[in-house]
Parts: sequence; C-alpha cells; structure tokens
Amino acid sequence: MATSLATMAEFEPSPVDMEIRWVVGRADDGLTQTQVCDRFFPNFSPQWVRERIRRMALAGLLEIDRTCRPSRVRLPGRRC
Repeated sequence: MATSLATMAEFEPSPVDMEIRWVVGRADDGLTQTQVCDRFFPNFSPQWVRERIRRMALAGLLEIDRTCRPSRVRLPGRRC
C-alpha cells in the first residue's frame, strides 16, 4: 500500500504547478519553456525547468507542442 501512495504523491500537483497551468491556460498561444522558466523559476537552470515541464506533461497537466520553434507549452487538448 505504501508504494501506491508514494506513486500517487509523486504526481500530486503542487501550488506552483497549478499556477503554471492557470497562466498557460490564459495565454493565447501558450508559453514557451523559456517564458515559464523566466516567470516562475528565474534562479533555476533551464534544464531543470524543462525536466519539470516534461514531468508535468507526463502527468497530464500540460502538453508540449514541439511542432513549432521554440516549442510551446499548452493545456492538454488546446490548439490555436
């Protein structure tokens, strides 16, 4: 039972994750990963922020659109 609880806690969105979703959802065309980095994690490395966004995408909280350059972060299912 402890293992399943640990797995559930791993994907539990933090308040920062929910704020990122709110800001990304209000943007017309999503945000670039650099914009997310600059706004929410200015003192963190870009690699760390990319990994956090990737994990949020794996959890279904965000979607990364790699068809455009630079890639855009959007809410799942949202297209322009």
